[in-house]
Amino acid sequence: MIVPRWQGFDPVEPGFSEGVFALKKFAFALCAVAAIAGYSQAGIFRKRATTVTAVQAKPAAAQVKGDTSTAQGVALLIVQTGRFRHFGGYNGFEGIGMGSTPAQAEAQCCYRNRFTPRERAFAQMPNGMWVCVCRY
Repeated sequence: MIVPRWQGFDPVEPGFSEGVFALKKFAFALCAVAAIAGYSQAGIFRKRATTVTAVQAKPAAAQVKGDTSTAQGVALLIVQTGRFRHFGGYNGFEGIGMGSTPAQAEAQCCYRNRFTPRERAFAQMPNGMWVCVCRY
């Protein structure tokens, strides 16, 4: 029997909605696989090879020869070399400071007000600044 469309019957053949559902499932699965492949950088989505260039190491700093067994020796090394840095040679804490007066230089020392200084030394640089080395 032929039923006209206007009477409320669905003219689409049976099974069509199941086919649309299966197509949507397939499309979703395909998108998921593409996303996973892109995330894992596999296949055509893989990361391109990058070239790594070797960086040449900087030459080691010239060894400074001098007496670092005392704070005065380190202060003189700072003045002689013009390098305001720790020279090592002491197993405890060492603070260095610079200022326009010896008192300012001592106030700028590392670890100031944390430890009691065991040894202090001062030296004046050619530009008039004072250097203080405190060993704690």
